[in-house]
Amino acid sequence: MSNHLTNIVVVGFIVRGDKIFIARRAATKTTFPDQYELIGGHLDPGETLEEALKREIKEEVGLDIRVGELIDAFTYESEGALKVELCYICYQEDDKAEPLLNPEDHSTCLWITESEIDKFNKEDDETVALRKAFAYIKEKK
Repeated sequence: MSNHLTNIVVVGFIVRGDKIFIARRAATKTTFPDQYELIGGHLDPGETLEEALKREIKEEVGLDIRVGELIDAFTYESEGALKVELCYICYQEDDKAEPLLNPEDHSTCLWITESEIDKFNKEDDETVALRKAFAYIKEKK
């Protein structure tokens, strides 16, 4: 039996054309300050994965989305808990809507192409998942 507390985290590859949305965490965040990330968060009790992802994206960047395919899943430890991160392709309900950042959560955002992955500025499981998402987008064209 594990001594870990386990949290489920859902994140979205919000797709617009051949670009994916990323946002920089606020400098005041206690974990991963000033680091770019995909948008998402923790599953609340009683929520489905899709409900949690829609809620988190709406709360954090003000966008309404449709949840698509699961692209990747991985685990990591953070804040004394084991996190299970599930990464989904997402599509904006209104592709002309612009993100509205909450300054307590994010300081800036970008829509990046596959050739701009270096702007993500990290090499971890989320970056590997981002590469898989771009491969999926290419395959679907």
